[in-house]
Amino acid sequence: MTDAILLLDVGNTRLRWAVDVDGSFLTGGQLVHGGQPAISDLDVMLNAEATPGRIVASCVADESVWERIAQWAQTRLALAPERVRSPARGLGVINAYADPARLGSDRWAALVALRALCPGYACVVDAGTATTVDLLAPGGRHLGGYILPGRRQLVSGVLEGTSVPAAELPVPERMPGRSTEACLANGALAALCALIESAVQRLESEARESVQCVLTGGDSALLSRHLEIPHVTEPALVLRGLARIAREDVASS
Repeated sequence: MTDAILLLDVGNTRLRWAVDVDGSFLTGGQLVHGGQPAISDLDVMLNAEATPGRIVASCVADESVWERIAQWAQTRLALAPERVRSPARGLGVINAYADPARLGSDRWAALVALRALCPGYACVVDAGTATTVDLLAPGGRHLGGYILPGRRQLVSGVLEGTSVPAAELPVPERMPGRSTEACLANGALAALCALIESAVQRLESEARESVQCVLTGGDSALLSRHLEIPHVTEPALVLRGLARIAREDVASS
């Protein structure tokens, strides 16, 4: 199939992928690349039922990871992957950054998907190695956002120079901890939840309208269990944004 598009969301620790055929995801998955993806590991993305004619990717990982993926694409599929960059505007979204390209391409793709899902005020949270929170107005104007370390990074930052082993941290709960380990785990979760709730509630107060909150990323399920505001979870949000970007590129060419 030459109309199939392999979509890649390459983060700092994970690669999420999907094969898009005529606007539907035929297959997909994720893998941990650890900063050094092996050619054989990337082969999991090969699908004889839908050999892609294009590869469209967001990559916020180190350049060496991108180079490895490009090598795999050339070796296995004889394709050069198309790397998405954040523009000043497009697909109904207006970038808030003075230098638009500085906005991470994963955040741009998430905003594009968010615009399609939510016509009103909206907030997208991508909870991974970093936790990003981006706000969107009804006209598609990006209102800016926040970036914090991810939950694990918040904990590891505190653990540096201490004798507390990270492996012994409990599953976090949004309540006061009764051991140092629980205090660390719960504190990181509570901090992220508080930021998200504050961002949404502040925008609702300013706009005097409700804000739809959408979660994505590796920690989205955990955050979903503890957030005290209405929200939905869309695990493939960035990939769905990439699919819209890829189809727009074809339509405008």
